[in-house]
Amino acid sequence: MRRSTACLILPLLTAGCGSMQPSADVPEPSTAQAWSKALNECRVDALVALYHSEALFWPTTSRSLATKPEDVRRYYDAACKISRMIGMKVGIDSERVIRAGDAVLSAGQFTASFTAVKASRRRGPAASASRRAASTAGG
Repeated sequence: MRRSTACLILPLLTAGCGSMQPSADVPEPSTAQAWSKALNECRVDALVALYHSEALFWPTTSRSLATKPEDVRRYYDAACKISRMIGMKVGIDSERVIRAGDAVLSAGQFTASFTAVKASRRRGPAASASRRAASTAGG
């Protein structure tokens, strides 16, 4: 099994700016836990629902910023295809939630475990990034 660790940021932004303060209460299940469960089960609708319609999201293996819900959906559709091929599962290592009015930032770290690396047979940005992550991850 191969492991890779990366940083996770789930912006759920609903309105303007304000002073950002750490939240004392992390909702249960937390946003990051809901994200990892949905990703591990490849429930794309649940993943997309975690993001506000105007959220800015820079996917882990993407070269571009996702600015619309359809961009987020396209990324997770591709991620789930790759995830099934390589047997990827993610677990949350840490999470911090910050709220400012009705804006929420959930950031943390996750570990991705790969049980089979078959992505090398595929072409495309997501497959290439998965190959690089799998080949450079400790084992």
